Amino acid sequence: MLTRSSFLSSRSFKIALGLIIIAFVLARVGFKQHYLKPQTNSVLQGNIHIEPLSPLPNETKVKVQPGTAVKISLTIENKGEQTTPAGDVFIKYAFPSPLENEPTSVLYQTEKVSLPAIAPQKSTTITFAKPHQWPSLIDFIRYDWAMREYQAVFVTGGQQNVIGTQAITYSAYYYPGIRKEFTVSLE
Repeated sequence: MLTRSSFLSSRSFKIALGLIIIAFVLARVGFKQHYLKPQTNSVLQGNIHIEPLSPLPNETKVKVQPGTAVKISLTIENKGEQTTPAGDVFIKYAFPSPLENEPTSVLYQTEKVSLPAIAPQKSTTITFAKPHQWPSLIDFIRYDWAMREYQAVFVTGGQQNVIGTQAITYSAYYYPGIRKEFTVSLE
């Protein structure tokens, strides 16, 4: 009969312990290769620009009066190490995540524009033809317009990725609010 000390010194215990250690080492190596590998894919980041179509004299391009039409453009940069896939981009004025799929979320959306492949560390700027009529102060205050943000959306392979956002704030004019730029890895 095996006693505890004879089992710990037995050959079968040493083999089992060795197999457990080897399995642990292989799991760690696989984790490092899968999760800690360097980024070698394309990474898109979008920066939304909003300008009034008819700026007031002596005013900067940042100020936009309530109820005026604006021109929207988007600068997209590939911050990755591979060329991006081609796709489409558009801008929408909608609730941020997790409310973006609500039925009343989207109040405005530009046309979809084809985006060619972008080389690593390069950027391109797209200006959308469809103007946007900004809300009046009453719309902005009374309704839930203030909860929304402009979202730059990249579409490829049937998948949509938000690559940048731009919120707006207001006083007597609307001003750009908090800007968020997302890095989206595309493999």
